[in-house]
Amino acid sequence: MTNTNSAPSINRWDRVGIILSTTCIIHCLLTPIAIIAIPTLANLGASEELVHLLFAIFAIPVAAISLWHGYRQHGGRQPIFYAISGISLLWIAMELHEPHWMESIVTGIGGILIITAHLLNHRLKRHC
Repeated sequence: MTNTNSAPSINRWDRVGIILSTTCIIHCLLTPIAIIAIPTLANLGASEELVHLLFAIFAIPVAAISLWHGYRQHGGRQPIFYAISGISLLWIAMELHEPHWMESIVTGIGGILIITAHLLNHRLKRHC
């Protein structure tokens, strides 16, 4: 049995996770277009790696907090599976420097899995 006063803060963590993962996907989709449109952005490769690292650094604690609270409330393991898979793909993508399209695809799939984890976690919590 959980305290009903904590429910809004738990839902907030799922929202933060969804927003963070969506931002990651948008970034991955728009970066290649921006590099094609503005060739000087192609020289920013080092800062691109930093952006990926920052996304991963924020995604892990947000997912951990949100999914742990959700698991304690609903007991479902499926959101944790999706999140671990998605975060693993984010880390793998950071090691894929070439070809860039492969890195973008792996990162995008990882982001979609993390969004799925948060949405599923949110839905399971609502049905408790």
